[in-house]
Amino acid sequence: MRPLLRIGGLLWLAAGGAWAGVVCTTGTVASYAALGVSGCEIGGLTVSNLQFSATAYSRAGVVVDASAISVTPVFGTGKLGLAFASAGFNLSGSDFVTYLLTFTWDPPAGDIRGLEDVLSADSPIAPGYATVTTNACRGLAFAGGICPGSTASVAVSDYGTSSTLSSATLFDPPVAVLDTRTVIQLDAKGASSQINGWTESVIVPEPAAWALMAAGLLGLAMRRRHRRTT
Repeated sequence: MRPLLRIGGLLWLAAGGAWAGVVCTTGTVASYAALGVSGCEIGGLTVSNLQFSATAYSRAGVVVDASAISVTPVFGTGKLGLAFASAGFNLSGSDFVTYLLTFTWDPPAGDIRGLEDVLSADSPIAPGYATVTTNACRGLAFAGGICPGSTASVAVSDYGTSSTLSSATLFDPPVAVLDTRTVIQLDAKGASSQINGWTESVIVPEPAAWALMAAGLLGLAMRRRHRRTT
């Protein structure tokens, strides 16, 4: 047990020791939004200020509620991210909808090296299409939708006859905070538009990603153990 605790302690330190907050777990867009400015932690990164809205739509019935969109933390090689999914992202006929999703990535070590979006499409039928475009404000927060500093963007899409399902950009130098605004567009255009969801990830140094993942699991296990003993 003591060697395990020593290893856990090292991993904790490698992740910045920032486990005072809530650990990100599988939930919904509504539950993540309810965390507000405090947010939650995936690995050693804080995800906060999540907001979601439908900005345009053909009719109210096509809008997916935030409580019907699942959010799952994702740990990959050199990446930490959130996967968004819903069975409601499925349109046909003349229906269309546009959503806006915003949130902030804030690592204690200040070492975000890039951004990646991956689309999980379900074969829209042309001319129907689905697009996900993420604009990021590097090192600063958006103010009224405008970034006061430098920006970066990634875009994924499926137009039925052609698709770009993965898009990434690297930052040089790395940034200490990343504020993102993601626009999700589904338009059936007389045919159909459907996706399973998408994943937004930040690129971090690979050793740190594994340390953060292990620290995250350790922190979650310690919280559960504490609950059982109190």
